[in-house]
Amino acid sequence: MSSRLQRFISRLGSLSMAVAVLLAIAAVLAWGTFYEGRFGTAAVQQTIYRSLGFQFLLFFLGVNLAAAALQRLPWKRKHLPFVLAHIGILLILTGGILSARLGVEGTLMIPEGESGSMLELSRSVLVVTAPRASEGAAIPTAFEARAWVHEPGQRWPVTLAGRSLEVSVDRYFPDARRVEQVTEASEEENPALQVELRRGEQTDQIWLFSRNPHRAMAVSDPMTLLYLETTPEWIRQRVGRSDGPSLPSQAVIFCRLPSGSVSALLTGVEGRPERIDDLEVGKFYRHPALDLDFRLLTQWKGARLITDYENRSDRVRAETLRVTVREGEERRMVWVPRDALVPVPLSAGPLFLQYRADRRPIPFAVRLLDFRKHEYPGTTVPAAFESDLVLADPERGETRRTASMNNPVKHRGWILFQSSYIEGPTEATVLLVRNDPGTPVVYTGFLIVIVGVITLFTSRERRQ
Repeated sequence: MSSRLQRFISRLGSLSMAVAVLLAIAAVLAWGTFYEGRFGTAAVQQTIYRSLGFQFLLFFLGVNLAAAALQRLPWKRKHLPFVLAHIGILLILTGGILSARLGVEGTLMIPEGESGSMLELSRSVLVVTAPRASEGAAIPTAFEARAWVHEPGQRWPVTLAGRSLEVSVDRYFPDARRVEQVTEASEEENPALQVELRRGEQTDQIWLFSRNPHRAMAVSDPMTLLYLETTPEWIRQRVGRSDGPSLPSQAVIFCRLPSGSVSALLTGVEGRPERIDDLEVGKFYRHPALDLDFRLLTQWKGARLITDYENRSDRVRAETLRVTVREGEERRMVWVPRDALVPVPLSAGPLFLQYRADRRPIPFAVRLLDFRKHEYPGTTVPAAFESDLVLADPERGETRRTASMNNPVKHRGWILFQSSYIEGPTEATVLLVRNDPGTPVVYTGFLIVIVGVITLFTSRERRQ
């Protein structure tokens, strides 16, 4: 070995180099702890722990360890503990890099009696689909990794069902709140009411749209508000009926009459519902059974509902994108909340956008036979929970297994951990599913380090 190469290896394997690399790794880990607390686990995984920069630091630490071991050449028997420890640490670092680059980890939610084989991963995608397309186009994204950047300005060309599109995102709100603005539109026939409720010092303002099936009703506990285009007589007949469509028993039901005036029917009153004709805008009326007052603030024959979003903070809690789709000279802009399927009307045919977690199939299906939760005696606090599963593998047939806390199920390199559960009329289990090729390498590294430590102590005893 030439003297120049020896000096180079000596510098790479020096203690000062090791200290510098370890300090850099410690600084990144400290920053990662702060980053995770602010932006979440998925963001810190993508931005820091699985980044090429952090993995380069781990790789360089491995180079430092290898160079330190090479400086001892030719190795002698007394160097064995030192060499084993360095080899073990190198294997641990290698396994960690393999896990970050090749490992798969996701969640699998399965209701009782059903099967699942599609994992939800921690990374996100923007999916574009069309009615005639056999498959959609999934665009990988990482907006949550830089949640403070609210104007990403990213665009992608997309070919779908023979159509050439351009999809761009100019707004990313990690903690979005829906904001609605209602304006009068005299040219449109879209009746709307703005109602104010008052109970003591508490007030609430609600918009109702008679021709919008999703906005014609609002619930303000313990009362329901309805805005219908019908007659009070018809409503009287439907209150409390079990045959056909029924109406709430405690409600204020506004009726828009052909003349344009508005009447109200108050249900929940002893005896027959109370009727108020020709409501006046601005005048308070009292619901005697519910101990509240209400009044009309606005009554429009035509109204336009404009939906917008604003951001509240940089915490990743309610993600929403503003997406523009261009096809030829035609452009459409829509807001896409997390997991919502949003239609995009285009002249060549509608498209659908969805911003959700990426998905990946596993090579077998998992069916949940039964989920059990055990509670501490005398409390409702869960002490343990477990799932009876059937693994349906096309190559190995069906296998019945039980996954419980600290007792995962292993199958063909995949590990199924009992993570959590969802209560309801039909209980569901949530499994954390992992396939990690780096785990055996890491375990081997730990064993070699342990052997090195044992060798160190035994060799000292012999010398004494």
